[in-house]
Amino acid sequence: GEDLTQERLESLARKHTRALGGVRPPAGEPQLGELDRDLASVGQAIKGEERQDLYALWESGTFRAGWQAELARWRGGPGPYSGFLTSRASIDRVLELIGLAPGGHVSASLLEEYAQCPWRVMTRHVLGLPREEEEPEGLLDGAEMGQVLHDVLRDYVHEAAGHGRWPPRPEQVEEDKALLSSMVVGRIGRAYRARGGRFPALERVDGRSALERLLGWLAWEAAAEDDAADGDRLGRGAGAGWKVHGLEQRFDAELKLAGRTLRLKGRWDRVDRDSAGRFRIVDYKTGRSRTGRPGDLEGGVGLQMLLYLLAARQQLGSEGAIAGGAFFHLRGDQPDRGPVVLTWPEELMELGKEKLDRLMGALLASIEAGVFLRLPHDKRMDNRTGLCSNCPTPTICRTWRLEEARRHAEADRLQSLHLVRRIGSIVGGDET
Repeated sequence: GEDLTQERLESLARKHTRALGGVRPPAGEPQLGELDRDLASVGQAIKGEERQDLYALWESGTFRAGWQAELARWRGGPGPYSGFLTSRASIDRVLELIGLAPGGHVSASLLEEYAQCPWRVMTRHVLGLPREEEEPEGLLDGAEMGQVLHDVLRDYVHEAAGHGRWPPRPEQVEEDKALLSSMVVGRIGRAYRARGGRFPALERVDGRSALERLLGWLAWEAAAEDDAADGDRLGRGAGAGWKVHGLEQRFDAELKLAGRTLRLKGRWDRVDRDSAGRFRIVDYKTGRSRTGRPGDLEGGVGLQMLLYLLAARQQLGSEGAIAGGAFFHLRGDQPDRGPVVLTWPEELMELGKEKLDRLMGALLASIEAGVFLRLPHDKRMDNRTGLCSNCPTPTICRTWRLEEARRHAEADRLQSLHLVRRIGSIVGGDET
């Protein structure tokens, strides 16, 4: 008896996504009569639950359309439902949406995400599906905590640098604890309000965890290491002579890669500069640590820093040399020890040019062939679930049979993706 507006229907559809995602349509090619029986049986089950909201969805035809789409998707054979685009017009539209059409801009994170799992790019950047959110329960998840930490890092460094307190000094760390604490409280509270409520006990637990990680980072940054050799400074804190040049600085660069011009856009978390005028690109990591060696492209999922450095050379090179880049991973297990640091010295830009060209040529060929299969990279897959770690659309991906994805893995159109995933370290062999 309620007014079923489009907004209400969409809300109901989201609410019941998990229940419907577990339905397993029959294998093979069902005849029309079998399909009718299947639809009828589902309809009877819905009526039997006496759920008016589900029944309204059924009567509206929304459920029927979804059921028929699922049947088409499950009939086997590579095609659009399994992540293989077949229409040239569809592929061209996808290239436009992700920034690879003429005149477009693509982000380094999107290219790395494609190497992790092509289907992530389809769901997030092409279809525009929101990240699946569980009902908010318990502490902040990894993505929420990561946003809190990134926001506090930016705000604190901006304020410290603006008041002449950067690089930090060991004797001021305790003094700055109050400032960091107030910033954490504010950002944690904002994250919980975004969930629709305030939970003081949970906020205190999350606040302590975030503050411990930030204080460990600050003490590490403050360590006085002015005597560090030039080659050692890249992976040292601000106390080794680095001053902030820019925070969350955007870039837009044209890179010559794989015989073509690629317009790359993005944002560096932090740009530092030393007394010799050299630049360092800093990227904060708050989730999974980068475990590879410097220069390890990791089959495409370690692509980000090399692209960042090439963009920095183009955008900042007229002002000074590029010393290299560093990932600062704010560990959650031993926060008092400071960040885990992975450095990329500038010489890797030249050493890696041939492999980067090869990797980018194969990666772009795979995208332009319309390959968006659900096939997580082994190094970014949760072995318990068979999904990407931090998968944004687990319900959709769980209904895809992983063994079927593997069965398609030898399809000719996947050879470029396989080549991408075989390219390893810049300074070592290709097997990854």
